[in-house]
Amino acid sequence: MNTMTILNRINKLQERFELKSFQSSSILLIILVIICIISFILSLILYLYLVESSKQIENISIDYVKLNSISTITYLKEIIQNKIQVVSSNLNLLSSVVLIKQQNLSAIPNFEAAQSTTNDLTEGYG
Repeated sequence: MNTMTILNRINKLQERFELKSFQSSSILLIILVIICIISFILSLILYLYLVESSKQIENISIDYVKLNSISTITYLKEIIQNKIQVVSSNLNLLSSVVLIKQQNLSAIPNFEAAQSTTNDLTEGYG
């Protein structure tokens, strides 16, 4: 073999290597772009999932607060109704006492007794 033939073969091998190197770098670049696109899509899906989960948690919390408020209001309403019923009963009893109708001062203990049965109704004010 002469020198020229050897150089020609070396040049051909070099061209093949450059072509393969270019092809493999192109494939790597394509793979990298695909990985980036998939990563972006997965990140977007995760973000949307977290936003939706946050909305659901917020709605559950709001529903819990509403339910708890309604329950508390119902409980307080029943307490107030019972207390008003006691006051109404006391007033009915006091109105039937003869000494009170006569405006007699000896009827004062009747007022004190009636007031003592409802003093917890207004204890928060004093």
